[in-house]
Amino acid sequence: MADPRRFRSHQGGLLSERERQVLVGWLRNDTKNAVADELFISVATVNTHLARIREKYDSVGRPANNKVCLLIRAIEDGYCTLNDVARAVGGRPDVWGANEGQAARVVHLRPRSAVDEEPAIHEASR
Repeated sequence: MADPRRFRSHQGGLLSERERQVLVGWLRNDTKNAVADELFISVATVNTHLARIREKYDSVGRPANNKVCLLIRAIEDGYCTLNDVARAVGGRPDVWGANEGQAARVVHLRPRSAVDEEPAIHEASR
């Protein structure tokens, strides 16, 4: 059964349109200055939006206290894809094994123990 909080946040519009723009802009850019310039707002406004976004996610039991967590929430809620972000930051989305409309290969990282000789990466498919 789907998590009702996730459904509510995505379908019920947890984030405003402007908050979504700021969130995706922040994920696609290196700095808040770049987001501010792109959206014609101040850096203080970017910070305010990001704080409100974090508060909203926290209020529904889905904390997002850093940029990685915000990326996960944005992907979960359909605001962007990993390929979107990879393209924006000059990455190679093809290494993730998905084209638009295809299921992506999911790479899980696990802590490396002192006795591991193999890399600490393994794959799982969705």
